[in-house]
Amino acid sequence: MYFTKMSEEYFSAVIDLEKQSYPEEMRMGMEGLKEEATQPEFFYYSVAGFSKGELVCYIIAYIPQIYAEYHSKQIYIADVNCPDFQYLPRLLLFFFQQCEKWNRNKKLFHAEMRSTSYHLLDSIDKCKKRGIKIIEDHILHKYYDNGKMLIM
Repeated sequence: MYFTKMSEEYFSAVIDLEKQSYPEEMRMGMEGLKEEATQPEFFYYSVAGFSKGELVCYIIAYIPQIYAEYHSKQIYIADVNCPDFQYLPRLLLFFFQQCEKWNRNKKLFHAEMRSTSYHLLDSIDKCKKRGIKIIEDHILHKYYDNGKMLIM
């Protein structure tokens, strides 16, 4: 098992893993991934995890252009895809190590999660133990085409 910064050469594998993990209406696809890759610091913060030479997990993160223009200190986590939860702790550890390495005084993370993802952060006690502080959240009902809600 090894982790590395995201590279364009992994994009096909990212799309394949995305197809295994998400219904069609929730996938970004190659075009969406390439568009996200143009965002500031995409290749600093996005990471990929491999087991036996195969991509098994990834995090897509960057500074959205609109944030960069206003010198925001927020890193946007666009996607965490880790179908096998045994890899998740190491994936997150590597991701946060990369963020610390490229920190540049960015201390806040912004993420939008489907209700199913939000269960990972289902209690304040668990969040505190994991070093997470939820500053603000919003629920957007029926955000996705399939009627699922979005929690930001």
